[in-house]
Amino acid sequence: LPETPRLTSLPVLRQPLYVAMLEEDELAWSLEITQEQLSSESCILFDRQMQPYLYDDFIQKVRPATAPGRLIHHVTTPDEASQLVSLGRGVAVLSQAAAWRIARDGITIRPLAVQDVVLETRLATRSDNDCKRYL
Repeated sequence: LPETPRLTSLPVLRQPLYVAMLEEDELAWSLEITQEQLSSESCILFDRQMQPYLYDDFIQKVRPATAPGRLIHHVTTPDEASQLVSLGRGVAVLSQAAAWRIARDGITIRPLAVQDVVLETRLATRSDNDCKRYL
């Protein structure tokens, strides 16, 4: 959530992003996927229009697909990501729920070990609203 004086927010849930890959992929041997491992893979990411702030934060801090010849593919649904992973086009970076949804038919998932980039659910209220003192 961008900082704004008109809103106040309270974090409710913080979840790491997950990486979906083929079971026979070399990354599948890792318990967690690091930033360095992700930079050498073609990545399948959620489109910027889905989560603009998270997307920008992710691109800036993780810098995926920086190795020569690697690409970033954009998707809007987990099913699109599943198809691209199944075709061997790269690894998909997804929310935990989306990753678990596609973890089948030869696709496995691992958490992304980048502490600064997480999916955060926040409860937001207007800053002049008195109900926040009860939270």
